[in-house]
Amino acid sequence: MALNLVNAEKAMLLNTAAGNATLLRSASGFGKSSMLMQAYEKLRSKNASKGRTTGLGIIFAATQTPPDLIGLPWKGERTFPLPAPHPVTGATSVTYTVTDPSYPLWMLDVFTGKPAVMFDQFVLIIEEYGQGEPETKRAMAEIFLNGGTAPFYLPQGSARWACTNSGSRYGVTKDFLFAMARRTVIDIAQDHDVLVDHWDKPYTFQGRQWMTSPIWKAWVKTAGSSVIFEPEPKEDGPWCNPRTMSAADRIYQEIVADNGGKDPDPMDPILLELFAGTIGMPATQAATSFLQFRTQLLQLTDIVKDPVGTPVPVKGDLQMLLSYELANQVQASVLTEVLTYVDRLPKDMGITFISALLRRDYRSMINQPAMQAWIQRNNSLVAIVSSLASA
Repeated sequence: MALNLVNAEKAMLLNTAAGNATLLRSASGFGKSSMLMQAYEKLRSKNASKGRTTGLGIIFAATQTPPDLIGLPWKGERTFPLPAPHPVTGATSVTYTVTDPSYPLWMLDVFTGKPAVMFDQFVLIIEEYGQGEPETKRAMAEIFLNGGTAPFYLPQGSARWACTNSGSRYGVTKDFLFAMARRTVIDIAQDHDVLVDHWDKPYTFQGRQWMTSPIWKAWVKTAGSSVIFEPEPKEDGPWCNPRTMSAADRIYQEIVADNGGKDPDPMDPILLELFAGTIGMPATQAATSFLQFRTQLLQLTDIVKDPVGTPVPVKGDLQMLLSYELANQVQASVLTEVLTYVDRLPKDMGITFISALLRRDYRSMINQPAMQAWIQRNNSLVAIVSSLASA
């Protein structure tokens, strides 16, 4: 049994509320790390509404050693009073040399450097758990179960989330039953519909906000899971998965910007080389073939000028691509005209357009008179629209 990312996030937050640690498991590039950060933001927002603070620690198990987790040992001293003066020396206290561990990095907030004890709740994310050395996994077992190792513990009720790839080719090392018994494992399933819904929202990468290009949403929607969840290559090399496709899309957007905003030639050698080195040649050939559709695509300006007379594409692929393109481009000032045109598309394409648009900008669009009129004309779809309010 496996869950898509949406349900996996819900399950993980329930498991966290129950006090348990969670390990997410899937093949590489399925979006586990992005989902963990999204879940952190939800917890942070929920806590902030109650006046509570939330810290965040992130470590990579593959780079950790046992001393990193329990604290690097240093020489320390402890002085204790004696119940009575020493009969020979007259001393009233005794001093012992002890091992004083340093504060471990996993208990430091990544944004402020403050220790976990200064927050009401702390979220610890352990990346690449599977690649951690066996002895490191032993040391993590107590962190999973009780939120720390003596003398360092996270605040009560804090989240311990880890993620790992599955499969021997990822360098996954031996795990232990006693460690497995201290956390809950959630397997992540392939689900291209959930992925495309996620792509309707902006995301931040390397300090910059991005929005996935509409063409790749339409490509995945029409082609299905096989293109975006490509099997691993027999020989080591790049292949297509959600993470690498997002990287390829950022390349594509930069090529468009460098081309003055115009669509690139799908056979541009630079585009082909960069795509092949990111998502592999089979996916590159399929993606660039789909790019050819853009040459047949209607322009937003033409639709706004004549939403009733502008032709409607016959091919389903073009209808899908046009729905995502319009959702990505439309502004409130021309929403009436675009919705008039969208009403001429098959109903499922209208739903695609509305869903993508509201995921992109729910607050600005939902109260537009044209949007409210569309909802009233399509009252059977009110439940779908309402669900997007918290999507």
